Amino acid sequence: MNRVTLKTIILAMGLLFAGCAANVAWADAVADCNQREDHDKTIRGCAQLIEAKTLSPNDLAVAYFFRGRAFEAKKDWENAIKDYVEAVRLNHPELVSSVSARILLLIDEHRDHPVAQKALEELALLLRSPKDRSGDKK
Repeated sequence: MNRVTLKTIILAMGLLFAGCAANVAWADAVADCNQREDHDKTIRGCAQLIEAKTLSPNDLAVAYFFRGRAFEAKKDWENAIKDYVEAVRLNHPELVSSVSARILLLIDEHRDHPVAQKALEELALLLRSPKDRSGDKK
């Protein structure tokens, strides 16, 4: 076998291995984001998925929701509210009402905090009809 062919085979094998390693890392991030026992692991896994910027808007909404749920379990309600608002902003049809209710409960518990006030304003805007929101831009 000549040297060029051998180098090509070695390069191809290296790329294949790197792709497999990336797929394993992605699968680990998905598994970590989806589990509920270790909140830090959930936060790290979901963050990896969010930062990758490759998820569909619906999957991204779910990642924000799961990470928000982990933040809430850790009593980091400020980050929980931020992630829940982002999940609503992405407009996943199955999450909007349940996430909105969760946000409202957290806002009610921490109503004097500036983040809660801002989240309430954002949620109110997000839950308005698209027709109403477009009227704000005029």
